[in-house]
Amino acid sequence: MKNLENYWNQAISFDQYLKDIDTVILSGKNPEFTPYYELNKKRIDRILNTFKAKDSQSERFEQLNFSGKLLIITEGWCGDAAQSVPVIYRFFEKYLPIKIVYRDQNEELMNQYLT
Repeated sequence: MKNLENYWNQAISFDQYLKDIDTVILSGKNPEFTPYYELNKKRIDRILNTFKAKDSQSERFEQLNFSGKLLIITEGWCGDAAQSVPVIYRFFEKYLPIKIVYRDQNEELMNQYLT
């Protein structure tokens, strides 16, 4: 098992994650997954533009005084991630450093968190 700090150091920003999705769409490198990337990019953009946490939720999190980091395991083709990652990002972006690791490139890490 790799140290989580190693994953953190190799992880990318949320902005880079969005750029990577665009690159996959434009490159046509992965034609069987391209429709999923395209749909998910639309979902992500919509959620980023519309999601707003309730003030009570933000206040509650601020009261916790949490000072960690958030490492998200995801893929641009994953429909569930397209619905949840932008919400998680929007909620925590002002509180915590957030980075992304790709599920398919980090099988050992992914296997540690299968539910």
